[in-house]
Amino acid sequence: MLALTKGSPEERDPPPDVVLLDLTLPDMSGGDMIRNLRAMGCPLPEMIVTSAMPGRVVDSEARAIGAFGVMHKPYDIAALVKLLNSAVDASRRYRH
Repeated sequence: MLALTKGSPEERDPPPDVVLLDLTLPDMSGGDMIRNLRAMGCPLPEMIVTSAMPGRVVDSEARAIGAFGVMHKPYDIAALVKLLNSAVDASRRYRH
């Protein structure tokens, strides 16, 4: 978080290729966190959201925040790796 919010854009660390985010966080929802970061002008990469909440609720929230993909818990590690690789490829194509 500090790397995304400190200093001018030239002073910031390069953004990550992918964010893996759980929608249920202790202090706020993952969706609220993404909306807050966007409101601050932080560059956001492709996002994959995870949750143990019911599918339709998670899918709706994921669409609302522009997630690249959704993984429902418990998830298959091989499927997660495949989705992460696809998101990294998409993020790198977008940047270049």
